[in-house]
Amino acid sequence: MRRKTAAVILGVLLAAGTILAQTPSSGSTLTVAGIGVGTGVSDRELVGQAESFPAGVGQVTCLTRLDGAAGESAVTHVWSLGDKEMRRVELPLRSKSWRTWSQKNVKPGSWTVRVVDPAGVEIGKVSFTVGP
Repeated sequence: MRRKTAAVILGVLLAAGTILAQTPSSGSTLTVAGIGVGTGVSDRELVGQAESFPAGVGQVTCLTRLDGAAGESAVTHVWSLGDKEMRRVELPLRSKSWRTWSQKNVKPGSWTVRVVDPAGVEIGKVSFTVGP
């Protein structure tokens, strides 16, 4: 009887659009082993790593090292300028330990690149500035 009552209450909450609290983890074993931004990638290593870039840098690269990608198909780099999302890049994962990167043409301001797992949970983040 208790199970049936709990199922009915859960159904009512979901139908009403109530968001139930979630734990910070999606249950995934995927973790960010390292993340950074720079001016490029050479031999799968970040080049020109920095926290601040001159206004004329043009393009910035975010390199992410991931562990535990068993069963995971991809992560997403979400590039934001201030509070405004500027780009989403889905990056496939092809082994348990994987390095991947994306690039973005940037303009002056405060930037953030968030790493999001397939369930939409943020598992890593790096911030940097561009400009004077």
